[in-house]
Amino acid sequence: MRYLAIYIAGLFLLVAGMAAAIESELRWAPGAVGALAVVAVGVSVMLVKRGRERKTRSGARDSVEAVRDAAARAAVFPDAVVAIAVALLVTVIAPGIPGALVCLALLIALLIDYWLRVLLAVKR
Repeated sequence: MRYLAIYIAGLFLLVAGMAAAIESELRWAPGAVGALAVVAVGVSVMLVKRGRERKTRSGARDSVEAVRDAAARAAVFPDAVVAIAVALLVTVIAPGIPGALVCLALLIALLIDYWLRVLLAVKR
């Protein structure tokens, strides 16, 4: 639930920042806002995850959670390779679609893929 709250806050930060950055005259502002939102969400998720791992001692290499996480990451890798190729193809075929939007969609799709695999591993 904390991760979802972080992702929603990051999305809000991204939308609010983009709205302000687009109105500014600085050409680099939207890119900087997008990068800041991605970095902020990434660091926040990492800090929350490490804090939870310290509390529950689930960060040990031989723990069930660590094995499940490694399996989910390994399963997402082939999907990421295909998704990156598709994203590159989309940017070549449809140059009217902004590259930042394609990258954001790719990032969201891969995050959803990872978390679905983690949830499915828990159910098994």
